[in-house]
Amino acid sequence: MTLPYRVYDVIVVGAGPAGAYSAYLCAKQGLDTLLLEKERTPRRKCCAGGVLERALKLLDFPIPPEIVEREVSGAAVIAEGHRHELRFGERMAITVRRERFDRFLVEQARKAGASYLEEEKVVQVKESVPQVDVVAGSRYQGRCLIVADGVGSKLAEGLMGPYTKSRYAAGMSFNCGLERDPDDLMEFYFYKGERSKGISPPLYGYGWMFPCRMGANLGAGGAGFNRSMIQERISEIERSAVERYGKVTWREELAGHPLPLFVRSRLHSSLSMAVGDAGGLANPITGEGLTYAFTSAALAASSAALLVKERDDDATAQYERRCRAKLVRDLDAARLTQKAVRGLLGTLDLTRFFDAFCESEELKTACKGIAQGGADWKGLLRKALPRVPALYFSSL
Repeated sequence: MTLPYRVYDVIVVGAGPAGAYSAYLCAKQGLDTLLLEKERTPRRKCCAGGVLERALKLLDFPIPPEIVEREVSGAAVIAEGHRHELRFGERMAITVRRERFDRFLVEQARKAGASYLEEEKVVQVKESVPQVDVVAGSRYQGRCLIVADGVGSKLAEGLMGPYTKSRYAAGMSFNCGLERDPDDLMEFYFYKGERSKGISPPLYGYGWMFPCRMGANLGAGGAGFNRSMIQERISEIERSAVERYGKVTWREELAGHPLPLFVRSRLHSSLSMAVGDAGGLANPITGEGLTYAFTSAALAASSAALLVKERDDDATAQYERRCRAKLVRDLDAARLTQKAVRGLLGTLDLTRFFDAFCESEELKTACKGIAQGGADWKGLLRKALPRVPALYFSSL
């Protein structure tokens, strides 16, 4: 159904978590908001389905029980066949099926007053201050645009500049059923990569198994890994899952998706702001993006209100400054950690390394804080740096 033509206060393109929550917050502030989604929902999303407690705390409404697959109270790290378990005795995260989770967030936006249209693929955007023209199945106009169309956003590229392919990692995953319920742990499988060329660091990546109701999400990804390498890792993880939890009772087809490794060099234009994956706002170590999606959505909605209600010409630039202060510094710390890890891979006995890491109560507490929102990657980096020599030499 096509809405009567009018100028909206805010147009949000993309109904994933960042876009849906942006639309919800804009509508909640009384802004006339239009949310556009190019696909028919619910649609499958290649994603592990983990939502950290720190991300849940950013939402101002609870997630209903029917959306929650499992509650997670810790993590298991598997390296070179050895399993290390970190159990915290309280909830660290939940797992969800993204098609249901995303649809729930869209419904919250609609309840808050946002208009929602599916199968509206945006083909052109033109900024002509004081409004932005959006051409999809129909033509729409808005006073502000929030770009939330995901990794590889063509809209962000056209409005804010290019984002090179070398800044992506590849990921693949699938959901499946298992004979027995997996443990309430997120399982991470770390593996040594081969050095790509000369003395450059080895390829970096990891695999996962996240528990669901009578099943799990299995996947793997990494920087520089091709499809066959990722599929090989996933097959290894599936064999491990079968050994622990019984045979696979059903399975989806394997699906792939790129993951951003770097924040875009620019996150705004005169009337537009890029949020979530469209801005490259994802953790380069874990791939976790929902914390950054919800935070950037809140910052964008606040700036949208300034632009529309107060005619503040600096509103979108203010969004970028706040993003860089609140999110990008933390992501930079994670990126430095990832760079250090890549430099160490290939020279360490990973079993010894994770034994030493898991024996450090301070490092475990820092990891717990990151999951629950009481700490950040900058704090972990500060705690880890003095321990690097001991961890390194004990793991050779």
